[in-house]
Amino acid sequence: MRFPSFAHGLALVGAFSLLAGCRQVCDYDSQPQYPLTADQRAWAVPYPKNAELRFRNAAGYVRTYRVTESRIEFARQGAAKSTVCGTHQSEGFVMRLERTDSVGRGDYILHLSADEGGTSPNGPNGPNGQTATLRWAASEFRVPTYAMDRGLQAVGTATVAGRTYQNVVELNDLGGTVSPTRQPWYVPRVLLTKADGVIRFYERGGNVWDRL
Repeated sequence: MRFPSFAHGLALVGAFSLLAGCRQVCDYDSQPQYPLTADQRAWAVPYPKNAELRFRNAAGYVRTYRVTESRIEFARQGAAKSTVCGTHQSEGFVMRLERTDSVGRGDYILHLSADEGGTSPNGPNGPNGQTATLRWAASEFRVPTYAMDRGLQAVGTATVAGRTYQNVVELNDLGGTVSPTRQPWYVPRVLLTKADGVIRFYERGGNVWDRL
C-alpha cells in the first residue's frame, strides 16, 4: 500500500488551512449593510412575480410579458483582488420579464441597487446621480430614480390606450443616435412611471406599443 508523501501531506494541510482562513476572513455578518430606502423599494411595486404586462400596437396586435423574477436581496459589493470577500453588502431589486406571446426572446430587466446612491457612501455616481438600469431587449436605459423620487426630474403626463398617466418620464437608449442598420424592432425610446413601470415603447420601424 502506498501512502502520501510528507510533502503531499503538507500541501493538503496548507490547502485546508487556506480554505479555513477564507471562511474566517469572509465574515459577512460584520460587514456594513446598506438597505434600499422606502422610496427605492417602491420601484418594485409594479412588478410582482407572475404579473403580466400587455401592450398593443395600432394594428391591434398584442404582446404579453410575464414577470418571471422579482426579488429584493443583499449582495456582496466592493470585491477586488485585495478584498475577495467584498467590503460591504448592498440591497438591490431585480426584475426580469419574458415574452409569452411568441417565440421571441430577449432580456427585459430592471435593476436597482442601494450601492448606486441613497444610503451607501460608495455610490459611483453620488446621491444625485443614482439610477436604475432598464434593459429592453437590445436597448439599455438609465432610470433617474433618485431625481424622480425627489422632484428633480422633469416629468409630464401621457394618455396611453385611453388612460392618462401622471409623472411620466421619457428615456432614450444609451446607444445614442439610431443607426440605419438597426433592425425595425429595435427600441430607441420608452415611457414609464414609477407607479406603473413601462407604459409605452417605440420601435425603429414605426410601431408604438401601448400598455393595456
